[in-house]
Amino acid sequence: MTQGEIIGVSLGQNLSLRDLLQCASTSELQKIDSIWLPEAREIDATVALSSMAAMTDRIKLGSAILNVFSRSPTQLAMAAATLDTASAGRFILGLGTSTPEITEKWHGSEFKNPMARMEDYVNVIRQILHGDVVNYIGKTTSIQNFRLITGSPRPQVPIYIAALGPKMTSLAGRLADGVLLFLRPLSAVKNTVIAVKESARASSRDPHSVKIACVIVTCIADDEEAAAERARRVIAFYAGVGRFYNKMLATNGFSDEAELIWKAWQSGNHKGARKQVSDKLLDALAITGSPSTARQKLAAYRHEGVDLPILQFNSADNDPVESLKFTLGSFLR
Repeated sequence: MTQGEIIGVSLGQNLSLRDLLQCASTSELQKIDSIWLPEAREIDATVALSSMAAMTDRIKLGSAILNVFSRSPTQLAMAAATLDTASAGRFILGLGTSTPEITEKWHGSEFKNPMARMEDYVNVIRQILHGDVVNYIGKTTSIQNFRLITGSPRPQVPIYIAALGPKMTSLAGRLADGVLLFLRPLSAVKNTVIAVKESARASSRDPHSVKIACVIVTCIADDEEAAAERARRVIAFYAGVGRFYNKMLATNGFSDEAELIWKAWQSGNHKGARKQVSDKLLDALAITGSPSTARQKLAAYRHEGVDLPILQFNSADNDPVESLKFTLGSFLR
């Protein structure tokens, strides 16, 4: 697989653990570069990734994302070391701040100083994985006399930061091994890539050392209308539940749609929210339709500077494994 063909796949959208593991096996056989697993309210990503590590040999395994408000930095460092050991050095730690709605309502934590918390967590986790005795006093957390006894196959497990706004994008360029983008309109990707590279350069880092990964809502099926409707459901959910995602869409040229989706979803009219995902918004955020159209759209993301396009897999039917095979076959020729 050449650099221009490398793609990842994000699993976990309403999939059972059994389906996830079957899809992981399918992805490895299809020569996908990496599997990325989100974590919201379905499955503990660290447990599922551990199972995937035991049943795969080649494919990289990434968290997309683990929330820095729901676990301590020592917990995350231990999880990263364990998963990197289980996968023989194939793990990528994707971190994010999530949203106030999830952090406060689902985890009972205060959503406070997200930028400082992310910086503290990356610094602490790196020190722990390096094998140091960590004594750290930061703006949001402090650690005393902690040392990881078992160690990790790699003292520098790659850390990717999920970024929505310009401040977190800049932090990723300054501190992370990669940035994870999601629900980023294609028209905004190029400027985001430039911002990441500029931040890295300003921090005396090689701008090419920070990898650009972009998770793209994807649904490919013979029934193109069903595929488009499935993608609309995903977009409406994120834009209707997460105010941060909603604001990002509004600032990137979709203020009318963002407001209508928000109002409908918050009033409980989820079907109405989906109807507010216009064709223009769908085209800006998702890959749906025929295989030839899908490949062209994927090429557009690469053209804008994305190193690793990650297909957020969504099945339009009741057989996710066969649907995944069809989806991946649409991109891998």
